[in-house]
Amino acid sequence: MLRTDLIASVATLVQRHADERGDKVAFADATRQVTYGQLAARTANLAGHLADLGVAEGDTVAILLPNSVNWIESSFAITRAGAIGVPISNDATEGEIAYRLQDASCKVVITTDERAPMIEAIRAQCPTVATVIAIGREAGGGLRYENLVSTPPHSQPRDPSSIHDAAYIIYTSGTTGRAKGVLLSVHSMLWVTASCWAPIAQLSERDKVLSPLPLFHSYALNLSVLSILAAGASEYIMEKFSTTEALRLLGSGEFTFLPGVPTMFHYLLEAVKGHDQVNLGGLRLAVSAGAIMPATLNREFESRFGVMLLDGYGITETATMVTMNWPTGGRVLGSCGLPIPGLAVRIVDAASGKDVPAGSEGELIVRGPNVMIGYHNKPQETAA
Repeated sequence: MLRTDLIASVATLVQRHADERGDKVAFADATRQVTYGQLAARTANLAGHLADLGVAEGDTVAILLPNSVNWIESSFAITRAGAIGVPISNDATEGEIAYRLQDASCKVVITTDERAPMIEAIRAQCPTVATVIAIGREAGGGLRYENLVSTPPHSQPRDPSSIHDAAYIIYTSGTTGRAKGVLLSVHSMLWVTASCWAPIAQLSERDKVLSPLPLFHSYALNLSVLSILAAGASEYIMEKFSTTEALRLLGSGEFTFLPGVPTMFHYLLEAVKGHDQVNLGGLRLAVSAGAIMPATLNREFESRFGVMLLDGYGITETATMVTMNWPTGGRVLGSCGLPIPGLAVRIVDAASGKDVPAGSEGELIVRGPNVMIGYHNKPQETAA
């Protein structure tokens, strides 16, 4: 069943859960946690301060942070300010960061004290960057993140009602040339929540998710950020994937849901070789995307851990998922499953555009509510 009740503005979802489960921990990391009630207040404060800093509707704000609760709060606040979020890998090179800031014309960068000097150094190439907001222990000059999220602003958050406008520019390497910025809306993202993660993976407010995924990536932005919020679930964010730490956390029995990529599940399997008993506590489901999942890995993981591992396929241009295996009915291990509800999927001959016969190779094409608005500043590539 399509969960259309989960498709709403970020402000609506934040307030819904603040009202219904305000004391529940929404997101946590190794250093702190935030409840739904605190999330509503802190993101409203930061959204208002962004407006005070001159961020207008449709302006772009970059997030250059490690996986953290701060990352989540920044993302929601940017959306609540009516701006467009530009997530950048915290491990990106100076050249990659400069290109993204310039290409997206970012007005503000939210980053760490460690990265702030580099941003200041590349501002000469990126004249649009007017403000740097820094997170860390250092005192002194500049705008401090914690001050902005914890103090009332002059402006109210804009909380735009339309969820069909561009809300994110996610950079994807594609196959050729420089990274392309994919324009995605809140609606396109939450369609995947409503048609895949909630009905197929049964993600709900009862789940506690352990997420090792890099948040700047569309898969994580979709599942580990927006879908957690939409469902009213709880999540612990790992700064980086660590096999030992993941097994320790899972062994606590707290977690019910584990998203990952195939290599992560491979490392978990390798780590328990020779161990008689492995306890993953209350884990009910693992899901994999981002790369091809070999049938042997899928089979071995389920056999060893006694936890179903569902594989799916998606790309940034479709706000992640295109196909997904279901936990019910027959599954063909090694297959990436069936198209998620609401999508039209065809396999065509790239030259003629005609459907190929069953069993033949071809190019997969997709139409649906989750397909991107287009590529940022690339009309020809978008048209193609």
